[in-house]
Amino acid sequence: MMNSPLIDPAACSLVLIAPGGDGCAGPGGTYESHRRNSETLLAAAQIVDVPVFVCCRDAKADAIARPHRAFVCETHGCIWKNEALREALDSEDRSALILAGHWLDCEVMIAALCALADCYDVYVPLDASPERSEAAARLAEARLVQAGATPLLTAQILREWMIEASSGAQRASLMSLMT
Repeated sequence: MMNSPLIDPAACSLVLIAPGGDGCAGPGGTYESHRRNSETLLAAAQIVDVPVFVCCRDAKADAIARPHRAFVCETHGCIWKNEALREALDSEDRSALILAGHWLDCEVMIAALCALADCYDVYVPLDASPERSEAAARLAEARLVQAGATPLLTAQILREWMIEASSGAQRASLMSLMT
């Protein structure tokens, strides 16, 4: 790997927390832009061979995770307490986690803090992580930054992956996702 300050896809895993039984209900109704950004991250991860892990709240929801590795996590627990998920992430031997999903001010923040404590570099795409409460989300963002996580946007991840991608075809495919 290059010695670069950019997010190298060869060092990343993508962890998405799928919505639970409450779907995307929250303040303001649906979260279409968050869903689109999550789908963009999934497509980009496939292009640059970043392993994807999807955490679901119930066994029925793991169907939405296919073809990615799915893990059923407790309804109101921390995904980081799922030993199978942690072992799968450790087996990839990648130091950086892109962590997104439902909800930024709850599950994403808690999982990110736990991953940081386990010495991962954590990146949280805010535009792929809807919040339940705007005020709580701002506090969660501040806490994540203070703990060492890096908040950013999906487009920023794609741009950095594009620069670090190993082939021109990957770079072109990533560029097509940014339009």
